[in-house]
Amino acid sequence: MDEQNNAYPNFQDYHVLLISPAVISSSKKAVSKNNEEVNKDSENGWSFLPTDLLNLIMTRLSSMADFSTFRAVCPTWRSLASLCPENLAYQSPLLLLTSPKKDIFGLYDFTRKRLYNMRLSIRTQQEPEKPYCIDYWTCLSYSHGFLVIANMPGFTEIMLYNIFTGNRIMLPAVKQIEGNLQFIFSSSPASPGCLVVMFTRGSCSFHFCCIGDVEWKCHCFYRLQLIDDMIFYYGKLYLLVSLNQFISIDFGCCLEQIRVEKEKWLSRTLLNEHSMRLESRLAQSCSELLLIQQRKAYLYDYIKLKCPNRLISIYRWDFSAGAWTEVSSLGGRALFFTDSFTASVPPTCFGVQANSIYYYSAGYYPETGKKKPIIWSEISLEDGHGTIRTVYHEPPSKELSSAVTWILPSMS
Repeated sequence: MDEQNNAYPNFQDYHVLLISPAVISSSKKAVSKNNEEVNKDSENGWSFLPTDLLNLIMTRLSSMADFSTFRAVCPTWRSLASLCPENLAYQSPLLLLTSPKKDIFGLYDFTRKRLYNMRLSIRTQQEPEKPYCIDYWTCLSYSHGFLVIANMPGFTEIMLYNIFTGNRIMLPAVKQIEGNLQFIFSSSPASPGCLVVMFTRGSCSFHFCCIGDVEWKCHCFYRLQLIDDMIFYYGKLYLLVSLNQFISIDFGCCLEQIRVEKEKWLSRTLLNEHSMRLESRLAQSCSELLLIQQRKAYLYDYIKLKCPNRLISIYRWDFSAGAWTEVSSLGGRALFFTDSFTASVPPTCFGVQANSIYYYSAGYYPETGKKKPIIWSEISLEDGHGTIRTVYHEPPSKELSSAVTWILPSMS
């Protein structure tokens, strides 16, 4: 993983002072340390530092460059700094950038203006001469560290690719399906029994399978309800359908085959009279099941900030009352979402604020010729109004100029 270091001028790697700058640094020089220097540091006792001190050091490693360098010091440190959510909780969010070269992509740390260049060299199974590529059309979703990648427009072959570990998981082949496919997972795809749901917003059916299955199963709503969004909440599937009606789905097992066992209608009422002009997304923040409603607006509304303060409304599902209740905060967490991805994280990483929403959509690119700025919005709920800050970033590279989705290392 190559790095272009262009950090903010006022940012100082204060965590470097905890141990030798020759070992932990986010500069190119530290990343390219040769084996001889690393071995020399290990001989000086780095591998024998107390575990509690090493754990404290890891809480100060808030960039992927620092974390990777920490893991390269010695086998003891590498074993301690495993790629698990607890160890990655302090890593800054990243934006996935794509390139016209297809097999090249980047992870962009917008808080430090730092770019990590990566290459995907994986061939498709159906046509071995054609490699997988990552772009707006083939990168369908992201979850638990895995990108959902199709081999081509048409979605005939779908692979889960972990960008941190390199692990690959194949999903059943998909026939031509119109619309933008969305994927959600009941747990990490690497865990046993993970259930995968594939759907298209505006459809009256969805497909599902378990990791390792050879084909998808389909479930259709007999009332022809159109799907707005879906989410797994503590292993159970919840759906938001036409006119903000809320449904839960129970999955049962029959002859070791997963099937839909029961539909339960939880709510049949509109939230408000303006719901038809809102885009709705389901999310989980800590133990709360949330509904995020965003007012539909044109591009210039976001850029020129002409939209009203009530751009975002948040509701919490009250399981005892069976109704949505409006809330004014995220419980101290931060929510990241795009058109195909929603997740909340604690504000432990650099540049992330509590009770804030970070929204990015590839559809918000203005036509500016060859170069398209990366635009995302930070919506703060601290003042109770949803103050909006629109952020522009010039592409960090001529080859990597189009962002696709958020990447949250702490959710790996």
